[in-house]
Amino acid sequence: MRVSGPGALEIVPRLFRPAAPGPGDPPRFGRFLDREGRPLDHGYVVVFPETGSFTGELTVELWPHASPAVLAELVEAAIGAGAVHAGPGEFTYRALCHGRLDLARAEAVRDLVEARTLY
Repeated sequence: MRVSGPGALEIVPRLFRPAAPGPGDPPRFGRFLDREGRPLDHGYVVVFPETGSFTGELTVELWPHASPAVLAELVEAAIGAGAVHAGPGEFTYRALCHGRLDLARAEAVRDLVEARTLY
């Protein structure tokens, strides 16, 4: 799950608690929290600065297990913390707006997403 934009660093602490207290740059291992702040799952949080992200914005990725129920609850917790659900193609659009992709590459991403065969 990806949280991107200027509010990402304010939203993620409501969704994640590191296992070990103290200083440390992500990736960090810890517990993901539900809407009520209760432990939900464990996994990693990875921060990508603007210069290292796909979109050209500060991006925080949450890497829980792939349970649909856990992911759905984590999305709801993020929305409750102020995040807005991204629409289809939104991250590619943001990358295009920030000069990370040109139009041809953005269209190639769309074509890849819509592909029905391997080749």
